This record gives sequence, C-alpha cells and structure tokens, in this order.
Amino acid sequence: SQTFMRSDRAPAGTNEKDPDNKLLGHWTVRRLEAEAIRDSMLQLSGKLDLTIGGESVAGGDLRRSVYVKVIRNSLDPFLTVFDAPVPSGTKGKRDVTNVPAQSLTMLNDKRVQSWAKGWAQRSSGADEARVKQMFAEAFGRSPNSKELAGSLDFIKASMHGGDEQRNELAKLEAKAKQLHERIEAILGPVRDKLTKQHATGAPVRAGGAPEPYAEWDFEDGPQDLKGRLPLKLMGNARIDHGTLVLDGIGGSFARSELLPKTLKAKTLEAWVMLDNLDQRGGGVITAQDDRGAVFDSIVFAEKANRSWVPGSDNFKRSQLLAGPLEDEATKRPVHVAISYAADGTVTAYRDGAQYGESYRSSGPAEFKKGESEIQLGCRHGNGGGNKLLVGRILRARVYDRALSADEINVTRHIEQSGVNERDVLEALDATKRDQVKAMRIEINALGGPMDTLREQLESLGGEEQAWASLALSLFNAKEFVYLR
Repeated sequence: SQTFMRSDRAPAGTNEKDPDNKLLGHWTVRRLEAEAIRDSMLQLSGKLDLTIGGESVAGGDLRRSVYVKVIRNSLDPFLTVFDAPVPSGTKGKRDVTNVPAQSLTMLNDKRVQSWAKGWAQRSSGADEARVKQMFAEAFGRSPNSKELAGSLDFIKASMHGGDEQRNELAKLEAKAKQLHERIEAILGPVRDKLTKQHATGAPVRAGGAPEPYAEWDFEDGPQDLKGRLPLKLMGNARIDHGTLVLDGIGGSFARSELLPKTLKAKTLEAWVMLDNLDQRGGGVITAQDDRGAVFDSIVFAEKANRSWVPGSDNFKRSQLLAGPLEDEATKRPVHVAISYAADGTVTAYRDGAQYGESYRSSGPAEFKKGESEIQLGCRHGNGGGNKLLVGRILRARVYDRALSADEINVTRHIEQSGVNERDVLEALDATKRDQVKAMRIEINALGGPMDTLREQLESLGGEEQAWASLALSLFNAKEFVYLR
C-alpha cells in the first residue's frame, strides 16, 4: 500500500494535526522485534542457518530465531531483553521498551561480538569500499561523507592501539620461554637418563615437550602438577597405582576447581585404557562451563561405534572423523588429543598421528575464567547416562593453545617413557631441585600479567579487531534496530 511506501518524515504541519499518526500520513518508525534483530545480525555475519524444519535449538545456535526453543524457566536472555513475550501469561501485544540492558547486551554479549567479528571477516576490499559495503548491508544506503571519514579514522586509530601492551606481552612471553628452556636444560638430561633405564627397547625421547597449562599424572593423588587445578573425585572414582579409575556408575568422574583463566584456543590430551569397547559416549577429558551447557570433550563412541569423537553441546562444533576403529584401548594405554585452533579448526590425534580429517567448526568455544571447569571421565554435566567413561586415565593434560602436529608427536611419548615428573625431580640434587621450583614460581607469577595483557589486546588494536569493532558499532546504531 502507499502507506508502507511512505517516508518516515512527516509532511509539514502533520505532527501538529495528527501527533500520533493515526491517519497514517507518514511511516511510523518502530523498533524491530527481538527475533528480527537477532536474525539480522546472524545474516550479516554470514552464519545464518536457513535450514527449514527440524527440532528447536538453543539461542546460541545459528538457526533462525523462529526455531529457538522457549522454556519458561530458561528463556533466551537476548530475545527476552528485547521484549520477546514471557510465556508465563497471555500477551495480546508485545511491549516495546527502551532500557539500558538492551544497549549493554548489544555491546557485551559474546554472541553479538562473535557475529560482528564474522561480519567483519566476511567484508573485503579497500578500506573505503569496505566501509561502504558494510553501511549498505546494515542500513541499505551509503555512508555520508562525515560517517565515511569517521569510520576510516576509527579503523586507523584502532589498528595502532595496543602497541604498548603488545610490546610488554612480548617481553613477558620471552622471559617465560627463557625460564622454560632453563628448566628443560636441567630436567632434560635427567629425564633421558631415566628413560633409558626404564625402557625395555630403544629409549623413548620425550624431552622438549610443550608445557601444559594443567597436568595430572595421579602419582600423588588428584593434584595438578602445575598447581592450578586440583581435582575433586566424584562418586566411585578413585586413584589406584597412579591411574584414575572410573567405573561408569554412581556419578564416577573427577572435576577441577573453576578455571583461573579463560580458555579459548586449546588442546585436550589424555592417555587412557578402556574396560570395554562397547561403551557409547563416555568423555575422557572435557572443558565445560559451570552448568555443563557448553562443552568440548574427547569422547569415545558417541554416534559412531568404537570411534574417537570431538564432543560438544548438541554436536554443535562436532563432526564424525572417520578415523580407524579403536581395537587396542582395552589392551594398552592409548594416547588421544584434540586441538582447537583460534580459527575454529578442530584436529584429533591418536598415538601422535592425525585421526581422521581436520575440519572448521563455528568455534572455538570460550570457557570463561571463574565460570568453567575441566572434567575427567565425564562428557559433560554432572554425570549419569552414557556420559561416563568406563576405564582408566593414566595422565591428562590441558594446554591454553592449539598444539601443532609436531608437538603432539612429542607429547605422546611422555607417558610411554615410564618416567614421570616426580621421578625426574627426585633424581636431581637439592640445589637444582630448588632452582626448578623457583623458576616455576616465577613462571606462575608471570601468568597473571600475561593473561591481563592478552585480555586487553582482545579489545585493542589489530586490523581484524578494528573491523570487528566497527561492525559492532553499526549493530548498535539506532538505524539498525529501528525500521524506517
């Protein structure tokens, strides 16, 4: 109709005669519904899943908002803050509020930030053309001269932000690397000597292995060898002769304290023996939020009999790997690892060799400091069902980065060597043992400042972050959420 094609600018004198626009003399500006705002951002990110039909999904899924499930005691927070009806009562017409929580959500919600980053990565071309493309996609128009100049100035300033933090972080990382090298110079020769003494054949070299963020070998109980994430044994889980024993019943698994830092890019690694190959879906090692709603896990035989699988919430970041069927894990310890790269690439390994094909997921999932944990022996949550593993874990490691294939090929030898870190430290004289202890204390002390600088740099500087910040600012423009 002519009304729907009218401008939102009221003709002269109309506002005085018809202030509420009841006669439809012009278009009445209105805010988009919550679902339309969410779908618009997903569409711009290039991630909107247009699949028709199927089961309902969680709000963090990439499907259209019409498929987001509505559970009265667990409503999606984004849709709710933008006035999606609360199903505890009848609603004849939606509220249209304008409250601070909406702006805060558009600025700080991790999903919104991820969608803005995806949009920025999808845009391309010279800076001026890229800005014009983003304005056209967001608002259906070109930027005016002031908007264009302001956007280009913002990109330029953002790209050079954080230089001071980057330089300081580089210094701290170099110092930490130097300390690790000095520790390895002390431990390496002793480890190699003990390895030769323990080996039944050719000596296995595990020297130069990358340092994990947390590690458990169960020689002295459930303590983390790095002193960061002690475990609590749940149900019937127990430690016996340097292994974590899991019977798959009674909620038997181990869980860590809450993470003292955020994990995003990461590697999960474990040495495991299974009691049987018929079990389906037990988790070996898992990173999850404190509710178990979001998780990444090394899982045995979930949706694929006798296969290793990178498990995740609703299989959201998972793919079946088509690796060889497991037939040895009941006879000997098997080394399994999965790396989660910053670009979402997931790669699995078995005994140091790549297991199946790598793939690109929508991740990596972020496990926040103080809100997440590590579990051993449980796929996610608090145990029960087929989530629990039946077998033994000999050692487990978590890294705060994605290891390379070469690094995995080194770490796989650690448990096979038959020499653990306690053996190496006990073989040192008191002076060298104290030196190693002092250097590790120093490395731990560097961890806090480095984490702080990394968090600052996530929101400062760099071309990718600059364009993501511009995309987020366009999401927050009034013109984006209001229909003119």
